[in-house]
Amino acid sequence: MVCNRVDIIGASSAGLYTALVLARKGIPVRVFDASSDLAPEARTLILTPEFSRLFPSSSEKVILNRIHQISLFSRSSHVCVALGEPDIVVDRKMMIQCLASEARHAGVELLLGYQLLGLEKVESELVVKFYRTALGDTIAEKTRVLIAADGVRSGVARALGMNIDRTIANVQAQIQLPADVRPDTAYVWFARQDTPYFYWLIPESSKTAVVGVAADKMPQAEELLNRFLSDRGWHPLSIQASYVAGHNMRYSSSTSMGDAAIFTVGDAAGHVKVTTIGGVVAGFCGAEAVVRAIMRRENGHSMRHPIRWELSLHSLMRAFLNRLSDSDYDKLLSLLNGKTLDLLRRYNRDELRRSFWKFPLAQPRWILFAARIIARSLIDRKGWDGVLRKRSSRLSVTPDSVNRGNSAPAAFTMKIGKSD
Repeated sequence: MVCNRVDIIGASSAGLYTALVLARKGIPVRVFDASSDLAPEARTLILTPEFSRLFPSSSEKVILNRIHQISLFSRSSHVCVALGEPDIVVDRKMMIQCLASEARHAGVELLLGYQLLGLEKVESELVVKFYRTALGDTIAEKTRVLIAADGVRSGVARALGMNIDRTIANVQAQIQLPADVRPDTAYVWFARQDTPYFYWLIPESSKTAVVGVAADKMPQAEELLNRFLSDRGWHPLSIQASYVAGHNMRYSSSTSMGDAAIFTVGDAAGHVKVTTIGGVVAGFCGAEAVVRAIMRRENGHSMRHPIRWELSLHSLMRAFLNRLSDSDYDKLLSLLNGKTLDLLRRYNRDELRRSFWKFPLAQPRWILFAARIIARSLIDRKGWDGVLRKRSSRLSVTPDSVNRGNSAPAAFTMKIGKSD
């Protein structure tokens, strides 16, 4: 056996998945969580087919719906992307409870009502202090391997100075499925004047859907969502809100204290695809990287895994997308040709590392498009306002009001933000 025991703080999806994988390899695992009943708030998520390949038991238990195509909207363009394998809509609460049941069955000790107070190095040992809410007392536990899976505001990461420096607010409302919306189709709107991210509609079933938006701050996200719903006459049945960690390519997800190895997974490690604000599958992949490091006795600095390259590519893509204007999004969608649509059909969002370099080969005009955006950004950064005005005709991208794919429902016209 590689180590006597692993302790995990946080019964998140990434934390429970890590515990389950370790337990199935014969390693004793304890999971500490501050909640007393493990009843996370319900939240609807859309995941790639990789989820079913990674989920430890039949994923049918937690699946609400399957999505076979995604309609993308910009201010003046619309493209429908068919998916080779359907995306999966799941309930996060059901998923975590299913993972907890699987973990217990595998021998994981799940300790609820343990609030983290802090970490302390005693000689060469790591001591973790908890407040037990049921007993009202404080205890100290020694550990040799500690994994932080306690979310975007990780207490472990904060205590070690490893906390994530950027978060993304997302809020969504459950609504009755509009009559002109297909239950097998997800919808995404890019509205750069509102948010650098996007709005979405994800059908949960033939009766309900969730409509949401991501933004830098929660008050901004709430205001945008309220306006988006009001413009379409959609009425919220319930609200789901959360913060998601932003991935930092320079962030180290592991360290040590004395003789103890410390790892972070999930949101605590920034295991999030910042292009689409998705973290469940990335968190599972990050968990497998941590398990491999523990089994191989790798230290934090030597740990390598494809998930790091995958998420770093998403970070580079997000940096590029943040530089686009509304007219740029019009052009981006209009450049989606048959070959690029086929790539989007064949590769899901968790396979960017495999597909990234295929896209410019499939659509060479994207190379010139990207070069123009980057050149414009460099000029803006240097403050060359006069140069930018002189060359605006060469550096800007004009909107292309191409509307391809399935026709958009009337309620989906872009009534977002200030009129141009």
